[in-house]
Amino acid sequence: NMKTIYNVLGAALLSIGLLPSCNMADGIGNDSDNAVYMGNANKEGVLAVLASDAQGASVAVTPKLASITNEPVEVTVEVDQEALRKHNKDNNLELSSIAPEDVIFTNSDGQNARGKISATIKPGEMLTSIGVAIENLDPAKYPYSGKYAIPVSLVSSSSKLKLLSKPRTTIITLNRKITTTVIKINSTGGGISLKPIEPLKEEPSEWTFQMSVMYPNLNIGNLTTAYMGGAATGEFYTRISSNSGIQIKNGRDGDDTWTQKPLNVNEWLNISYVYRKKSINSGTLSVYVDGELHKSFTTTTLYPKLGNSDGGWNIGNGNWSNVYLREVRLWNRALSEAEIKDRLYMPQGVDAPGLLMYVPFNRKSLEKKNEAGKYMDETGKWTVSLPESFKYEFVDHVVFPATKLEIETPLNKGVEEGRDS
Repeated sequence: NMKTIYNVLGAALLSIGLLPSCNMADGIGNDSDNAVYMGNANKEGVLAVLASDAQGASVAVTPKLASITNEPVEVTVEVDQEALRKHNKDNNLELSSIAPEDVIFTNSDGQNARGKISATIKPGEMLTSIGVAIENLDPAKYPYSGKYAIPVSLVSSSSKLKLLSKPRTTIITLNRKITTTVIKINSTGGGISLKPIEPLKEEPSEWTFQMSVMYPNLNIGNLTTAYMGGAATGEFYTRISSNSGIQIKNGRDGDDTWTQKPLNVNEWLNISYVYRKKSINSGTLSVYVDGELHKSFTTTTLYPKLGNSDGGWNIGNGNWSNVYLREVRLWNRALSEAEIKDRLYMPQGVDAPGLLMYVPFNRKSLEKKNEAGKYMDETGKWTVSLPESFKYEFVDHVVFPATKLEIETPLNKGVEEGRDS
């Protein structure tokens, strides 16, 4: 319902303080020094918004002036698919644009148009807010196999004020609600072992290991996330705690081996370990949580033993109890921050460039065994071994994106289950 979208959008603009106000002014400037630009909340110019198949999504973009002027300034924005192509290329992403005809713009005067609209920054004001909405996300047109965004760029100004080349665009990424299955681990008796069927033959210059996990208690000694089994060079072991964050134990302990970023219990932690070799004997290991860089460490070179079937990874240890585990991934390259954020919660296609291993801990994965009776990852190139005392249960209809455990049962379902597994 269009009327509902506009009412909700107007309330959203008011609640986040994006409607123009001269109180935001930082001075009156000479028009020759003035310019128009896109007022983004971060340097990347990326804004994530939750989207629903049935109800779509709505948010706002804010064209701004460098300084107040006494003349009205008309600006025009449009869906800029070329800007998204450049964003994809610069960040190694595969976002697809929502079609311009599916994007509804609404200016502060209440006018609306699809794909393109003009709005006025009034005399004495610094900005104007333009609503951006989609009525729905039709799975037939926008299937779950893709990731989608609305690229909105400033394309013109009616005044003599120049348009800054940067920032001129806001990339609105659509976080689509999904449900999936995870496991709740009740007792491990040891870690989950992940080993390649074909042992590693060459030292990697880069890798990224990712996992999605939720801990009920982060005040247990020697509580780990993941560690490298059969490391060829320096030790790679991790610990996690509520106050100190994540430890990268590379042959020693100490306060400086921790990220020193507090973490919350009973919240999904999307952890990424990103490694880059720097010299013949050293590398850097960067720790990201939910797409945010927590700390980078100088380490030895880090990789499993070459030509050794024991060279792999382990998840968790005997101290894991009532831990929720969604999935793990291993890449043969260092993912960029933009890639990490883009891949936070959607299921991963196994044909993604550089993906070495992918284990979603759902019913499908934990029924898939090879001839030797080993569970297999989704690529078919890694075995997944569970300790004999490993006890777990499946938890279905878990909603993502979500901070805490959120379950939508079929009787109370308000979320699409197009990717349920």
